[in-house]
Amino acid sequence: MIIKTNKIPIFFAVDDNYVPYLTVALRSLIDNANQENKYSVYILNNGLNTTNKDIIYSYQCDNFEIEFVNVCERLASCCDALDTRDYYTKTTYFRFFIQTLFPQYDKALYLDADIVVLGDISKLYNVEIGDNFLGAIPEQIVASVKEYRDYSKIVLGLDYRKYFNAGILVMNLKKFREYDIEQCFIQMIKTYKFETIAQDQDYLNFIAKDKVTYIPLSWNKECVQDGYKGELNLIHYALFKKPWTYYGIKYDKYFWQYAVKTVFYDLLFQKREKYTNEQRSKDKLGSVNLKLRAKRICKLEHTFYKKLVVKNYQEPKLESNDDLIGDMVFA
Repeated sequence: MIIKTNKIPIFFAVDDNYVPYLTVALRSLIDNANQENKYSVYILNNGLNTTNKDIIYSYQCDNFEIEFVNVCERLASCCDALDTRDYYTKTTYFRFFIQTLFPQYDKALYLDADIVVLGDISKLYNVEIGDNFLGAIPEQIVASVKEYRDYSKIVLGLDYRKYFNAGILVMNLKKFREYDIEQCFIQMIKTYKFETIAQDQDYLNFIAKDKVTYIPLSWNKECVQDGYKGELNLIHYALFKKPWTYYGIKYDKYFWQYAVKTVFYDLLFQKREKYTNEQRSKDKLGSVNLKLRAKRICKLEHTFYKKLVVKNYQEPKLESNDDLIGDMVFA
């Protein structure tokens, strides 16, 4: 069992392009955190400019310390095998290296930068996950689209209701080290290099299967129109549509509530104003292509489930369109 502590390690992973959104996340995180705790915030990166570092350092206060960790050397061990596409960069893989870079921690939080935190983050950290590898929240976008639900079942051998979003994680680093999850991932990506729809998230879902504590949606509420009326502790602006590029995104008011408190507010506001129809059309095409990619990968013989789980593979029974109430609509 991991003992609760009042010093909470929190990890982000960004490059220079994502620093403006990180400042919004930090502002919201700090404003709503329990002041009785101490927080160590680590910014995993592959090189940030001095100006951006200084801006992020300015968020330090009595109970929040910030440290930058360059993971270039660690990344080099598997760099050539790492797949990137769309808006993803190699920073998305940094979470796999936390177990070895920070042996002093048995438990930590990993948070994506495209979020706002409305609740006390220590409550998420203190969720009891036992001997599981992770505490995580079910992925709502995957649950909302039939192509992704099928992909989860066929490609990963995972019921879509158990497929989690890897952007918000309570990490049991003690168990990560015990099972050497980092080397497991590196070996898999070098040996098999599976095609995916969500890159490292798919690998992590496969590796951690049946070793996950599922946390309520309130701690990773994605911007899908799914009728959710529960508590909002953390909003995650996942996938293509972001509040800094589109008007009318669900929960966008929370982003701007904290963006206005940052030095990047004008830049973020102008970014949305200047976002062109051509760029939005490209986003729409990206969304369509991702669904097509999911369908195509489902037909491949070289997948996680077919290669690593079963030899005499038989196609699983999938839900029919008649069984569906209807795909959720993205905000």
